[in-house]
Amino acid sequence: MKVLISAYACEPGAGSEPGVGWNWSVQAALRGHDVTTVTRTNNRAAIEAALAASPIPNLEFRYVDLPTPLMRLKKRLGFLGLYAYYYLWQFRVALVARRLHRERRFDLVHHVTFVNDWMPSGLVAARAPFVWGPVGGSTHVMPSYAVRRLPARFRVYERIRRLIQGLFHRFDPLVELTRRRASLILTYTGEALEGVPERHRRKARPIVHIGAHESDVPREIAPPPREPFTVLTGGRLVHWKGFDLVVEGFAKAFAREEARPRLVFTGDGSFRPVLEKLVHELGIADSVRFLGVLPTRDDVYDVVLDSHLYALPTWRDGPPVAILEAMLAARPVLCLDVGATRELVPRGAGFRIPAVSREQIVDDIAATLAWSRAHPRELRRMGMTARAHVLQVHDWGRIGEEIDSIYRALIAADVRCRARVAPRS
Repeated sequence: MKVLISAYACEPGAGSEPGVGWNWSVQAALRGHDVTTVTRTNNRAAIEAALAASPIPNLEFRYVDLPTPLMRLKKRLGFLGLYAYYYLWQFRVALVARRLHRERRFDLVHHVTFVNDWMPSGLVAARAPFVWGPVGGSTHVMPSYAVRRLPARFRVYERIRRLIQGLFHRFDPLVELTRRRASLILTYTGEALEGVPERHRRKARPIVHIGAHESDVPREIAPPPREPFTVLTGGRLVHWKGFDLVVEGFAKAFAREEARPRLVFTGDGSFRPVLEKLVHELGIADSVRFLGVLPTRDDVYDVVLDSHLYALPTWRDGPPVAILEAMLAARPVLCLDVGATRELVPRGAGFRIPAVSREQIVDDIAATLAWSRAHPRELRRMGMTARAHVLQVHDWGRIGEEIDSIYRALIAADVRCRARVAPRS
């Protein structure tokens, strides 16, 4: 069947949303569907290089951008500029989708990224059976006790985010049009179903939306050296991912030891200066390394394989790809027992810390890190459980089969519906 996909974020070899946009497009094409994906021009070089190396005959990309002045404004305004640009980009997608649909008569259209449920999709203009998702995000809220401890500019960020998100989710007629036109709404967690208004929830269902290939890990999976015990964290260093909790828990567990374990950060972001200051204030700067952004996914996996435990106690997030990568590399995960991470990390594959208060979380992280260092065999078993779970549940091939099943079921239902309303001769 002919499928039109919208994937604002779409990049081969990437994690997070760009990886979702690319892999969902590829998996649909590998199942024999004739796929056209609309995405941003900044993804073009990476996409064309990937297709040149491994061609996929029935996968085509169309590159769409807004005028240059809007791009400049987007960069100047930070996250507000990104939201505004993405919103306006949907109007351009609507024009492109309507034109392409007149030319090709798509069997269905599918909005894949961004994966948020509080902004509209331009694909509704195509007037074909429409899949919206995976989406979520409107249920993600930092608890007030966590926001209060943030520096002022990050507290302001949270307030503005919640205001904008709430206004769009509740009152934007284009968001409501997107929900109403959707034949099927896919959410990226069971919790995200709560973000779908009850009147539309009957056509919504959760789906596993991030995946991995067993071959992604670049070298043999083996336990790291016993010492130094290494805790890895990182990714996009932003205030809602709980990195300060990891730093404080690490300091509480190991600050008095002469030969301390290591805490390693990958990635970069606006919260890094706060973390670097905190590390110095707690007197653990000699045990903490900030590696910055790593060039390739192989480099990421090499660092993961040299660690004992991956820690990401994020307060609010979709299912983080970084956690999936750690589990694929047979490293247990420390996270909070909330939201997406509660669903992503099964029992026996890591440590899900209850989130009752900030002080309790730091205490529990400290106790967990101390226990983990003292029990390497148990930690290794947990890591292998994590890897087995990823290979069973998050394999891209399995996700591709589910995408194919969804498409075929949706078209079959549309055919039955058309047959019921067709005039009888």
